[in-house]
Amino acid sequence: MFGWLARFLGGAGGTGAGDALARELAHGMLPRASSKLRGTGKRLEKPAEVAVEHVRTMVAGLGEPVVCNREAFFKDPRVNALFVSEDQLVKFLRTSRELRRVFDAGADTAHGLLVMTPTERTSFGASSQGQILRRDIAQTGLTFVDHVCALAAPEGDDFNDKIVYGLAEFYAETIAGALLEHDAERAELKRLRAELDGRIKLLQLSERALAGVFVC
Repeated sequence: MFGWLARFLGGAGGTGAGDALARELAHGMLPRASSKLRGTGKRLEKPAEVAVEHVRTMVAGLGEPVVCNREAFFKDPRVNALFVSEDQLVKFLRTSRELRRVFDAGADTAHGLLVMTPTERTSFGASSQGQILRRDIAQTGLTFVDHVCALAAPEGDDFNDKIVYGLAEFYAETIAGALLEHDAERAELKRLRAELDGRIKLLQLSERALAGVFVC
């Protein structure tokens, strides 16, 4: 099981740096997420270090935050591309639980991690090809739906650290779910094996009975 976990978390090695978050992942998050992992923290430390190092590298590549408000919808093409309309953006900002939690606590500005689902839509429109204007050209448009603020914090907090911590918790929950699926699959395989064993015994008994009929 630990070899499988090491591969899932990103490898069997570790930085050896004694990372506090890696220890929390190994000794706290994982055992809380799955009872099967209680008492195994020491063996999970190295793969947890690899996982945390990978997450930190990934988060460091997110780049600078993008201002997301009503004014930005009209001035920043990135914000305009993420939302269909100004109303959709305003509704998202007003109804997000994570953002509301920060604003209700008195903050004027928040950092948020925006996640969404991309969808492609093909339509036919006009396109100029040389001196010919064609009106039957297939055009693919990309829109985004299911906008969710997965994490939010007041401006000034170290938001990247919060993202790393949140992803570490996600790792733990995902592993717990994978272990449950693994146990269910193993139980099903045991059931199938018992069923096959029963059929084999019946066939063996049938063969013996037939052999006895023809013995003279």
